[in-house]
Formats: sequence, structure tokens, C-alpha cells
Amino acid sequence: MQLPEELRKLHREGNNNATNSVTVVVVLFGTIAFAATFTLLGGNDDKGMAVVMSSIIQDIFIVNAIALFTSSGSGGPILNLIKTKEKQN
Repeated sequence: MQLPEELRKLHREGNNNATNSVTVVVVLFGTIAFAATFTLLGGNDDKGMAVVMSSIIQDIFIVNAIALFTSSGSGGPILNLIKTKEKQN
């Protein structure tokens, strides 16, 4: 079934908007993941040395960093699906 040209143009604009939105979200997740991964846990003591909190907190931190990287990595396949749908129409 062929879509009228006006509807096809609206569909293309919608896909471009979706692509832009997904890209912004992926960049924000990547920024948070980068900051969370390279921030030292617990801050610094009086001598300027890093203070790492308990190992449970450290484990939660590592799991959180992995979750954030995984979330940001899902942007590529989503963008691919949007572009694939656009090519089909």
C-alpha cells in the first residue's frame, strides 16, 4: 500500500523527531554513566586520599554503572529500528 506524499512527509518528520529524542536521551545516560563511574566513592579524607565506603556500597555502585552503560548502549538498536521502519514506508 502506497502512502500519499503528504502523509509520507509527516511520517519522515516524526521519525526524525524520534531519532533526535532518542539521541538526546542516550547522550544524557552516557554523561551520567561517565560521571558516576569515575567519581570516587566516599570523597577524600584530610590527607587528600580517597575514602572508599563499605564493600556493599561499592558493589551497588558497580552494578549501577553497568546498568547505566547498558541503558546507553541500547540507543543504537532503537535508532536502527526507527530507520528500518522509515525505509519500509
